[in-house]
Amino acid sequence: MGRWLVAVACIDRYALTSRSSRIRKFAQVHIARYTIACTIVAWLILPIHMIIYYEINPVANICTLSYSGSIAFYHSTYTITMGDNLPATIMITTAILILYNLVMKRNLRRQQVNPNNVTARSNANSSAQRIHDQQALVMLFVQASFYCVV
Repeated sequence: MGRWLVAVACIDRYALTSRSSRIRKFAQVHIARYTIACTIVAWLILPIHMIIYYEINPVANICTLSYSGSIAFYHSTYTITMGDNLPATIMITTAILILYNLVMKRNLRRQQVNPNNVTARSNANSSAQRIHDQQALVMLFVQASFYCVV
């Protein structure tokens, strides 16, 4: 569930950096809270089908996963796809899209600055914004890389 919450946060960050006002509308606190709640509820419901694959071992009196060939294949495929591959793909894709959005935003800021009327204040604001964008991007790539490796 933790990886999916990070993937949802990456989608929120992408929406925040988007140039489209329709997409930026999704980067609001109440929508983030709703999305987090839906993700938690979904991950409490989604693995419930796994209960049918458990059996009670009468000798040891414990509940174990029945490992027939098809069940083991399904369980491992489900776990790898839903727990690792899909959230990592979402994180990497949104990181690349955020990078693209930040580059487009930086290019737009450069075009809007008049080279004949550059003041120290506009340079400081531009520099602060660039540093903020770089820090956010580095944090996102480190976070996505960490989740892909671990």
